[in-house]
Amino acid sequence: MMPSVFETQMRHLGNGFMPSVDVSQEGDTYLIEADIPQMNPKDISLQIGENNTVILSGEMSTENEVEKTDKQYFHRERRTGSFSRVIQLPQDADLESATSEFSKGTLLVSIPKKSEQSNKRLIDIQIKEA
Repeated sequence: MMPSVFETQMRHLGNGFMPSVDVSQEGDTYLIEADIPQMNPKDISLQIGENNTVILSGEMSTENEVEKTDKQYFHRERRTGSFSRVIQLPQDADLESATSEFSKGTLLVSIPKKSEQSNKRLIDIQIKEA
């Protein structure tokens, strides 16, 4: 494993859980892979944050949890609650061109690198006669 230029911050909310996340680089693309099995994709949020960050958050609740308020558990292993992860990417990540897909419990976010040409711009030189 190479030294990380990627920083992540995590936050558990309530009786929460934290999905496992891998951040990698493949060619000219950064990849974020998050394992979120048994979660409805409609309950997952992906946002572009400040300073080249991606914010992954969501909330998982068991079905009919609100309706069965008199239910008492003797043992419970199914995950519920909210989570939030902030993933810092390098400055050359083109977050505006990011794409994502959710399949079989895994969220894949692909972020291309900015081309070197897009980082450069020509500055016109104004000529003044003395």
